[in-house]
Amino acid sequence: MRRLLATVFLFAFVACDSDPNGTTSQFDDATVEALSSALEAQRADLDLAGAIVGVWMGDDEWTHTLGHVDRARSAPMSTDLHFRIGSVTKTFTGELILRLVDEGVLSLDDTVDMYLPDAPRASEVTIRHLGRMESGYATYTFDPDFQAALFAGGNITWRPMDVIQIGWDNTAAECPIVPGYCFDPGTDFAYNNTNLAMLGLIAEQETGTPLRDLFRTYLLTPAGMSNTLMPTNASLPSPYPRGYSTQGLAEGSREVHDVTDWNPTWGYGTGDMVSTLADLRIWAEIIGSGSGLSAAMRAERFRESRFPPNQPGRAYSFALGVKDGFWGHTGSTTGYTTTVKHNPDRGVTLVVLTNGDQHYRRDTSDERPYTPSDVLADAVLEILKPEGGW
Repeated sequence: MRRLLATVFLFAFVACDSDPNGTTSQFDDATVEALSSALEAQRADLDLAGAIVGVWMGDDEWTHTLGHVDRARSAPMSTDLHFRIGSVTKTFTGELILRLVDEGVLSLDDTVDMYLPDAPRASEVTIRHLGRMESGYATYTFDPDFQAALFAGGNITWRPMDVIQIGWDNTAAECPIVPGYCFDPGTDFAYNNTNLAMLGLIAEQETGTPLRDLFRTYLLTPAGMSNTLMPTNASLPSPYPRGYSTQGLAEGSREVHDVTDWNPTWGYGTGDMVSTLADLRIWAEIIGSGSGLSAAMRAERFRESRFPPNQPGRAYSFALGVKDGFWGHTGSTTGYTTTVKHNPDRGVTLVVLTNGDQHYRRDTSDERPYTPSDVLADAVLEILKPEGGW
């Protein structure tokens, strides 16, 4: 059985003349041809049904669609489709927590026992530890019983404590599935979903408001992101593409199955949200600039982890990652992958969405899993890379 993979890593479109493929005059014909050819080659190699790409460089933009909304090729991809965005959800939960700190509702030094007293080591783990993936809690997504339930494809509506408790139980058992997840709080790094689910529940409990409503009030409505939501069931807003996955199939399988209707509520606060290309462009600039936060919280948001495998310039911070000057996040959930990046120094934003999560190997000597949206994003940034690099 395949593991459910957890991957780490101003507010309006600029009006401009464009052709039907979304090309502005700053993307010359040669550049557009190079981008289109490279992306189609990668899409075919990954066997993705389709993808959407958007790049914004200053006042200029280029958007592009590849493939189809389903494997039956019933309709081409379009830029208005809704996608499940996986772990990009973490950036919303992290942003919400930091804004609540700015308001004095929470403190980053608050310990978990103030809100969730039954958690392991609750008096030692802080909100800061949770957001920075330095808690020492096990991730629930690697639990075999959880995976068996998820990959069975049933329409299970998961409650937050259903999944959080799995992480706690594995932590109390000293992380038997992945021992490296258990460590003293603040002494190491391990990216996992339990941390952000706990932060979402803490925000709910302290405010008395459901997390989806907090997102809408604090983040989505002020930003004009009307096509982004936290779902309560397996439905997707129209229009949307079908989502295809290798997860739940034999390891290394190149077969895929349709998982569009799998219930995403297992990803509460950590991987369940839905959005569109246009909304994610807005969001990338917000999180990549820290524009919604005080100076103190911006410093917390962008302070890079010092623990391996993080390294300067390629690191995780508070529910956010940085690579080569681009701040953002990757999301991989059943059937869909998303990459959201913003380089505040160069004014460049990149969003990639796919309706397939095929985590194939790069080659037989490289066993690292990788995410289709990241592969497409890397291809775009390589072609657009300025002299001297990003």
